[in-house]
Amino acid sequence: MATNRAREIDLEMRRLVRADQTSDLRKAELLAELERDGLYRQIAASMREYTEVMLGLQRGKGGALMRIGRQLPHLPVLRAAMADGSVTWTAAREVVKVADPQTEAGWVTYAQGQTVRQLERAVMCSERGDDAPAPGEVLGAPKRDNLRVEGERVNLALFRKAMAIVRAMLGDTDGHVEDDVVLALISEIVFAVQSNGPRPITIERFQTILAKCQAGQDHPRHPGARPKSGAAPR
Repeated sequence: MATNRAREIDLEMRRLVRADQTSDLRKAELLAELERDGLYRQIAASMREYTEVMLGLQRGKGGALMRIGRQLPHLPVLRAAMADGSVTWTAAREVVKVADPQTEAGWVTYAQGQTVRQLERAVMCSERGDDAPAPGEVLGAPKRDNLRVEGERVNLALFRKAMAIVRAMLGDTDGHVEDDVVLALISEIVFAVQSNGPRPITIERFQTILAKCQAGQDHPRHPGARPKSGAAPR
């Protein structure tokens, strides 16, 4: 039998958790606005610097909240679930990878009944637009994957520099193009050089490859790829 003090602590803890969840929703929306309108440039050199250095958000959380915020205007069911606390930001992070306006309700319901680890597994086995699994459904083979790279700092610095160059040539200073698409573009350049010999690397070439990634040609779908406004693929 819970004592009065135990109930008091429980109620206060629930209020604190609820406040955190509401705060995460608002952070997602504000970060998306800063990115969308380029307002962060008045404050910091990049969104990553703003979220990780200036705000002190844990590595990865700022970017995840920003990606959630981008999708919320198109996913009202998810937004409502974050607002009432039934879906946390970690669950929302997974839902936005696969949900669209037609399937979001199913994914939100699924997320509410699963642990984050179970939800991650289901998302790994899905593509954008797929319906959420039915309760007890056996999941198929993964359609998505994670890539973890460890190595010497100097080598990883070169890798990050290459990714930054690709983003700069795409005009992607705000992180609209997902990492997997940037890696696909780098791979395309290697394949092109190997097949055709050295040739000039131009913005038109990058944009052509990006268009192919978006259309699903030569690569699995990369739903996170979006050209910058005013820089449509040719």
